[in-house]
Amino acid sequence: MNTILESYNKLAQQFEETMPADTETGVDIVTFDIPLLIRLFEFMHETIEDDAELHEIVTNIVNVSKTVDGPMTMEHYNSILNQQ
Repeated sequence: MNTILESYNKLAQQFEETMPADTETGVDIVTFDIPLLIRLFEFMHETIEDDAELHEIVTNIVNVSKTVDGPMTMEHYNSILNQQ
């Protein structure tokens, strides 16, 4: 149980250090259209092997979302995956 807690705390610390937050609210909010959301789920299910890779994708999603007005679409799929 301690190993799980230690791993969680380590990931939480990394997340807090690297995730940009909205300066007004401190909360990141992203929006997707359904085709992109499904494709990202498929990619993560088929490709992601550990939490570090998942964290990188989430960071990319947040970064790309800050450059987009409105929901992200399949047009943004490659940008999300290629920021790594």
